[in-house]
Amino acid sequence: TKGTTYDAKSFGIGISNSMNLGSNWSFQQSIDGSRSDYYESNPRRKDTYLSARASLSRSMNQKWNLAIDGSYMKNISNQPSSYSYNRLTASIGINTSF
Repeated sequence: TKGTTYDAKSFGIGISNSMNLGSNWSFQQSIDGSRSDYYESNPRRKDTYLSARASLSRSMNQKWNLAIDGSYMKNISNQPSSYSYNRLTASIGINTSF
């Protein structure tokens, strides 16, 4: 990535899986991680990003689904006061497909 005030090199890896749980339910999960080096920033910044996500959905009919989703994200930085964080999110909703 080349920004206007920094250059960064990043690499990452992720894995995901989806399972059908009977005729109306499905479960998806994923784990991701990345490492970024903002080598031209002063002071030099290095971040490690980790995330995990799980989703459960139930088919209500051919077009509508009930969805429950949760995720956890963690960014670990060598500049922790500015860039390190933990985030936990959860949602529930209804979605459709066309």
